[in-house]
Amino acid sequence: MADSPIFEFVASALERATSLGRPAARAAVRSVLERALFDPESVSADQMQLLIERLLPSRLRGSGVKDADRVCQQLAAALATQGLAADAPESPDEIFGRMIRR
Repeated sequence: MADSPIFEFVASALERATSLGRPAARAAVRSVLERALFDPESVSADQMQLLIERLLPSRLRGSGVKDADRVCQQLAAALATQGLAADAPESPDEIFGRMIRR
């Protein structure tokens, strides 16, 4: 299965906004997804927004990205303007099912 359009959008936007190359930008996004137990193939826009706000800044600082907070604010704003429909919240069964699969 291919990565979700949301993952692709954020990874590409991160690559354009920083000095990270394509593999490093994708690895940064993938690492925060894995840390939060989300799948790059099915991550929702709401989930990605949360990760951009809470986990990605420290990951980017660790990769040497200057002004990681500003970069993440720009990524979150860009994702919000993509016109993606608001996602339905995950049910407890979906959350625990995702956690068990890991």
